[in-house]
Parts: sequence; structure tokens; C-alpha cells
Amino acid sequence: MKGRKVEIRGLRKEDLPLLLDMINDPVINNMTVGESKKVSMQEQEAWFERYLQSGANNRFIIENKDDGAVGTIIITDIDELNRSCGLAIKLSEGRISSPGVGIDAFMVMLRYCFEDLKMHRVTANAIDYNKASLNLQSRCGMKKEGVLRQAAFKNGEFHDVIITSMLETEYRQFIEIEKYWD
Repeated sequence: MKGRKVEIRGLRKEDLPLLLDMINDPVINNMTVGESKKVSMQEQEAWFERYLQSGANNRFIIENKDDGAVGTIIITDIDELNRSCGLAIKLSEGRISSPGVGIDAFMVMLRYCFEDLKMHRVTANAIDYNKASLNLQSRCGMKKEGVLRQAAFKNGEFHDVIITSMLETEYRQFIEIEKYWD
């Protein structure tokens, strides 16, 4: 899947060093809602084998032509009956030399969710102090839907988790107004 600045593709074995760096990066871990424990390359390889065997196709690599692989984007909580899912993005900021990569990757995945998967609703969340993620979601047309009060424990204290969402009709309006795919 291609955007203006990025290409989104499935995971490959050669992505394991990037995935290992990202899961073990304390800065990235601090900016996500969930918690990751440090893993070894052997554990990462074992996870990758289990992922391949599961047949799942919900994790993708974000690449741009200048920097190569720079992050991941994941479709979460796929609910086919209610036609809804979530998106989660992680970028390795130290690998990105050009701005707009995250926004473009998120837009590519919104297009995939609404146009290919035929979703009706897509959600995303961010810990309250992750202003970059909240800004990215807003710039992609996501609307603040609610707050999970004190739902994430980071740095010795509880933090709110902000929930954003977009409906398929809002996506259509957003891309028309923004002329995103023109």
C-alpha cells in the first residue's frame, strides 16, 4: 500500500532488528499505552515465527524511500460484525529524516480500513501526554471520543488514555475536503 511518502508492507524476517530496537526502546515504550518488557533477539524471532504461523495479517512495516523501515502500524480489535477496528502506530523517530511520515502512514491505513476492509468505524488511542500522537490523529481527521480516566500507569503515576475515532462518512468528507489522495 502506497501513500505520498510511505509504503506500507507486511512484516519480513529482516525487520526483526527494527522490531527489537523499538520494543526495547524506553522512549517508545513510555509513549505507548501498553507496557512492553525487554526481549532478546531469540525471543523476537520466536514471536515472529508464532505470528507467521497464526496467519494474522494485521501488522505492517512503514517504509519511506529516504530512510527505509521506520516504524510499524497495526490494525487492532478487528470486529467484522460491527465493522470496526483500531489503529496503533509506532515510529522510530531517530530513523526518520523527513516530516509527515506518520501522517501519511496513518492516512494509508485509514484508506485500507475504510476502502478495502469496508470498516464503518476506526478508533485510536494515546496516553494523555503523547501530544505527537494526539496531533497526528487530529491531523488525520480523527475526533476525540472520550477519555479512559487514569487507565495507564507510567512513570509511577496514572494517566488518562484519550480515545479518538472516525466513521466511514467522516473519512469520505475528510479526504474530499483535504484532497488527500489527489
